[in-house]
Amino acid sequence: MNITKSLVILCGLALIAVGMLKIHTTQEHRHLWHQYEKALTQKMDYDTEWNKLKLEESMLITAVLMDKTIRDRLNMVLPKQESIVYVTEKKTATLVSAQNDKDRYIQ
Repeated sequence: MNITKSLVILCGLALIAVGMLKIHTTQEHRHLWHQYEKALTQKMDYDTEWNKLKLEESMLITAVLMDKTIRDRLNMVLPKQESIVYVTEKKTATLVSAQNDKDRYIQ
């Protein structure tokens, strides 16, 4: 009788241990699955950002190449510093400033 009682108690404890292990394993699985989904969402966000950056880069490269092509075809060059004229407005007259002569006002 003692042995039977001990075996029943031992089996009960084993079942409790197996049940607790199952609960722990299930919770760990849910936790890991949540982390996986979170990482997957973050990866998709990074992919979206990367695609936006690649598109922006291609647009910038296109603009630079187009600018260079236009400058080459039209033989455009930067003017010399002394030939640049700055025009600014001042109350009733317009100031024309050139580096090779004094400031002049035009009505």
